[in-house]
Amino acid sequence: MGLTASPPGHDLVWDRGQDLAHIITLPMGTYLPATSWSLEFSVTHPVTGSALFTKTVGSGVTITTAGSTTVDAVFTIAVADTDTDAALTTLSYNWKFKRTDNGSEVNIDGGKVRFTR
Repeated sequence: MGLTASPPGHDLVWDRGQDLAHIITLPMGTYLPATSWSLEFSVTHPVTGSALFTKTVGSGVTITTAGSTTVDAVFTIAVADTDTDAALTTLSYNWKFKRTDNGSEVNIDGGKVRFTR
């Protein structure tokens, strides 16, 4: 299993058809802890907007560290090899990580992801 992490807003390069864990860190702040947040990580086609795959808490997104005013929050996204099988190596897909709770919906991070192999 590969492990990737990136500063906010950076583009990603992943091997197509490989299990991996992607780490996202949210800086400490008064809006934390993220203990009961509903979260969604998605990768979508750059033209059609259709989802290549989507992950949610309990189904691929793990709140590794909930965070606080003095500790960063850390989230782990588990991507299975089969999630990326249909990805084309000629495209840069869009990825987004967002909070989806009613009244607190906000994009946390995102960018482009390109698949190799």
